[in-house]
Amino acid sequence: MTRKTLISAAVLVALMSAPASAAIPQGEAVNTASPLNAQSWQLVQREISAREAKAIALARVPGGEVVDIRRTSDAYRVRIIARDGRVVDIIVDAATGRIR
Repeated sequence: MTRKTLISAAVLVALMSAPASAAIPQGEAVNTASPLNAQSWQLVQREISAREAKAIALARVPGGEVVDIRRTSDAYRVRIIARDGRVVDIIVDAATGRIR
């Protein structure tokens, strides 16, 4: 392995262990001229966890209780029972954390 390859691998490992929000701030472009090009960035970009999806959904239905959470290929479906007894399904995008 060359020195450049080892440095690139170390950068990838460091980025993979950091939270996604700390790696590149929301809305900023990826510098494709750097050793970590756009294709490599997509490999290290993480998705949100079920715990994070649950927190996002509960922020939409304050005081609700999560009764089920399921993952599809690209989203979480969080089923919540609201305080007034309504059953609410919140769909949270697994890549961005946005509610659909």
